[in-house]
Amino acid sequence: MVQSQNWSNLRQKTIAIADSLLLDSLSIVPGSLIASQGPRVLKEGVDFEINYSTALFTWINSNHKNTNATFSYRVFPVNFSFSTKQLSIFDSIPEKGSYIKNENYERINASGLPIDQNSLEVNGTIARGINVGNNQNMGLNSTLNLQIKGKLSEDVFIDAVMSDNSIPMQPDGYSQQINEFDQIYMRIYNQKHSLQIGDLKLNENNSYFLKFNRKVQGIDLQTQSNYATKNSYTRNRVSAAVAKGSFNRIEFLGTEGIQGPYQLKGANNETFVVVLAGTEKVFLNGVMLERGEKADYVMDYNTAELSFNPKHMINNKSRIIVEFEYSDKNYNRFLFYTDQQFNYNKGSISVQYFTEGDAKNQPVNQEINPFEKQVLELAGDNITGSVIPNIDSIAFDQNRVLYKMIDTLVNGVFYDSILVYSTHPDSAFYQAGFSLVGENRGNYIRVLSTTNGKMYQWVAPQNSIPQGNYEPVQLLIPPKKQQLALIKSTFKPTKNIKIETELAYSQKDLNTFSNRDSYDNNGYALSTRYHQKINLNASNLTVFAHYNFIHKHFYPLERFRPAEFEREWNLLSEIKNNEHYISSGITLSKKQHHSFSVIQEYLNKGTEYEGSKTLFRTKVKNGKLSFTADGSYLNTKGSAFSSVFYQHHTSLAFTHKKWEAGVGHHMENNKLFLVHTDSLLNQSQLFSETGSFLNYGDSSSQQARIAYKNRIDFSPFQNQLVKSSVSDDLSFEMQLAKNPNNQLQTAITWRNLNIINDSLLPNLKSEQNLLAWLEHQLNVKKRLVTLYTFYEMGSGLESKKEYAYLEVAPGQGNYTWVDLNNNNQQELNEFELAAIAEEANYIKMYTPTGEYLKVYSVKLNETLKINPDAIWKNESGIKKLASHFSNQLSLRIFQKHSQSKLEARMNPFTSSYADSQIISTNNSLRNTFSFNRSHPKFGADYTLSQQKQKSLLVNGFDESMLQLHELKVRWNLTAELLLLNTFSMQKRMYESEFFNTKNYRINSQSNSLTAQWQPGIRFRISLKYSIKQKDNTWGNQHLLYQEISPELKFNSPSKGYITLSTAFINNRFKGEENTSAAYTMMEGNAAGKNFKWNVNISRNINDFLRFTASYTGRKPADLKTIHTGQFSLVAFF
Repeated sequence: MVQSQNWSNLRQKTIAIADSLLLDSLSIVPGSLIASQGPRVLKEGVDFEINYSTALFTWINSNHKNTNATFSYRVFPVNFSFSTKQLSIFDSIPEKGSYIKNENYERINASGLPIDQNSLEVNGTIARGINVGNNQNMGLNSTLNLQIKGKLSEDVFIDAVMSDNSIPMQPDGYSQQINEFDQIYMRIYNQKHSLQIGDLKLNENNSYFLKFNRKVQGIDLQTQSNYATKNSYTRNRVSAAVAKGSFNRIEFLGTEGIQGPYQLKGANNETFVVVLAGTEKVFLNGVMLERGEKADYVMDYNTAELSFNPKHMINNKSRIIVEFEYSDKNYNRFLFYTDQQFNYNKGSISVQYFTEGDAKNQPVNQEINPFEKQVLELAGDNITGSVIPNIDSIAFDQNRVLYKMIDTLVNGVFYDSILVYSTHPDSAFYQAGFSLVGENRGNYIRVLSTTNGKMYQWVAPQNSIPQGNYEPVQLLIPPKKQQLALIKSTFKPTKNIKIETELAYSQKDLNTFSNRDSYDNNGYALSTRYHQKINLNASNLTVFAHYNFIHKHFYPLERFRPAEFEREWNLLSEIKNNEHYISSGITLSKKQHHSFSVIQEYLNKGTEYEGSKTLFRTKVKNGKLSFTADGSYLNTKGSAFSSVFYQHHTSLAFTHKKWEAGVGHHMENNKLFLVHTDSLLNQSQLFSETGSFLNYGDSSSQQARIAYKNRIDFSPFQNQLVKSSVSDDLSFEMQLAKNPNNQLQTAITWRNLNIINDSLLPNLKSEQNLLAWLEHQLNVKKRLVTLYTFYEMGSGLESKKEYAYLEVAPGQGNYTWVDLNNNNQQELNEFELAAIAEEANYIKMYTPTGEYLKVYSVKLNETLKINPDAIWKNESGIKKLASHFSNQLSLRIFQKHSQSKLEARMNPFTSSYADSQIISTNNSLRNTFSFNRSHPKFGADYTLSQQKQKSLLVNGFDESMLQLHELKVRWNLTAELLLLNTFSMQKRMYESEFFNTKNYRINSQSNSLTAQWQPGIRFRISLKYSIKQKDNTWGNQHLLYQEISPELKFNSPSKGYITLSTAFINNRFKGEENTSAAYTMMEGNAAGKNFKWNVNISRNINDFLRFTASYTGRKPADLKTIHTGQFSLVAFF
């Protein structure tokens, strides 16, 4: 139970934050945080960052550090960052067997007092706002964060979450637990019934043929009725919804030494898709992995990029399978599912039906006209022929990438209808969408340009061979429909015998516009399974049998077989024949120490394939010695090839006290022969892997493991398998967590690949790879010294990125457009990080290009805090003097480079490789040395800060650097009068390979003096004077900046506040004004005299409503006055 002296979930506080601070011990409701300094409302992503789960607040804009800021926000009744299980307010579907979750945390009512746990509980906010101004369009914004939980009656409960922000939040894929804040649902339930409306997670895994996992929006009804007969009841479930995406499954081999990212594609080979968070299943060598930074892999859902953690070193033999749902909005897709189940004493009978289909008359991201409909009707199931031109004539729009159409003559050949980029209003009438069609299959290429969007250029064919790889065409996606009906029976004549039977019928139409190719739409399948346990005194005997019949046109919703079923049976390609599968076996076990299994399997796909497999498994434990062995022998024959596939895994281990040592062997010998001959196919392979390990562990907090394995691979050559490569892998893992003040975790993996025969493996070369990570936490002498270290090194790929700027509601973005060349055309080099919040009307959208470079990465995070006050606060003499000082150091290095030498790959500092070898950088250093940090009278802080970024873009590298020296002195002359002086020296650099006109190196010195008088809590007056001198050494630009800004604030704790402020800014600027450097130097103001004034009003209408209004006026030198107003009404629950 969460207990607090403040029963309301509304928090308001005014504090000064040096760098970062936990605002609360509870998680903050996303969108509810309002941060302000005086009259200015601070912007998330521009001025600060906030982790809503941990409530960690971090400054981005160093100008705000160590000055008072006011924070208003709502909190959840829990801290999600410490949660190990998803809470019910984020659960869309109740756990099986339990509709009610017992969660006891305090709630509040509207008056802010504790309420009874049995009553209805409502928390959250609803906000509506409007932005107006004479230099912008009117903008509306809204935020909804509402949670309802509790009892509607004695046995009826409600659980509702309504969270709908203007900019949706896509949860990341870097944690094991995904908290999806941006969703809306309402669930009403009791012990036997449940009704949920809104966002749903539908899944089914209890049937053999019917398996699915869908994120949808709709309605889900579940009921249960009990009968007088013992153990007799019915369960009914009906769901109707709109699907959010489509399902896809891809298989691929890893690349030697590449941890990722590996980019996922859609079912129609879509290049860039958005994966629906939490829907993925990732398998490595047949084993399902777990998501999380400290687990197996991480996923960037927005770019559909998969990366593996150092726990698993990826090599050329790594078999990777990914199943996932991705956003697909070609048509509105509707889904219906029902499950009617009757349970009785000896079994159950259930009927299930699932249908999912596109509404062919409701396209979303594509428009289907009569001609395009006819194309789809003629295409049938083969959509590769449904390609149409993607050119549209529209009115001229200066903010779009438009083309004109011309004819031309090249080498005596006439070409017509050629698109040429144009900005002329009298000819730029065509908008085109280009598709990547392959090398020398298109007539257009991508060209680098300053336009705010992608630009393509026509290139003439040579000898009738196209010279490009893009065409202004699009692939028409037909509407699809899939249905599956299933009857399932489970019969238990005795407690040790179980018989299961399933009969399924499927219908799948790949193109509902067309009647062609409909012969393969319908199919059926049958599965029956027998399982019996027999007690034999001290042993148990298990007998089982399984038979499947699958029609050649039966299509499951999702895969129901093991991840590597095709590999285990040597099914090299899809065979469209009826299938018979038979499996039977026995298992003899004695307690948990001994077991032996033998299984016989048979698979038949007509004359094209027939296979027989024998499997054995054994486990023996005798005292300190244990032995396990798994093996199989497969023999196949078919119309194309025959094969013999043998494999085994064996392990022998010896345990003594805290130690365990063992050896193991893994071998696969897979020979495939061309039919009627003894010629080996290229898919044949043989490898032998021998390994050993040593483990130590006394508990989960003290563990260590070292392991080694050697693998020899053989490849086909002259009708025999010859040695092609040898690899050695050595790994070490350790965890020391017994002492809470000194904890260490580390893992190191080294791999050496030696190519024996280059002709057999032409795409591989001998190489060494090393992966390592280390995490260390140390607390010394009651936190006198606190040290945290995280180190990681690896190798992978770095994507070339491109970007464009997208206009959003006024003031809701991060960037502003400055027409530097006065051509009224938006160009990429004309967008600047908005220095004035009211002008932040654009956001920067990055997209991957599909182009990657191999890189070696190294990451180092270091935090060091020294606080003598922790132990010497009450001492005297030199110790007392030392207690007045403290130091905080934060270092973050994240480098990606091309230097392959091992010593350079391990070193996070750039001295080990040339600057030209750095591909990507994100480094930061911040050190704050403080005197009297928390003293109420006097204090001083010296801060050294340095940030450096370098990124790889499609048009070259972008690099930026910021270095700051800052001395801040605080002196409370009296309890009412405060003096604050800040002196700083700063170096700021930006360099772009493509946009070299934006390059600058600005050196600046500044001093700011603030006097503040606050006689009580109702009134405060302050006066600030700032002077700055800035010089751009690359552009011969100079600035003397002076600002005087008084401020008045009237505050009523129960009613609200009024803030009045004004500022006079005088910019004495020398040099070219219409440049990126000038905008940065003058902080968005104009050269000459600038005036600003602001009125900010916040009024609590009652306990539930708050009205806020702000008016800002700006009068730049020689320009018109700009007026901006913001009004909002917030309701609290």
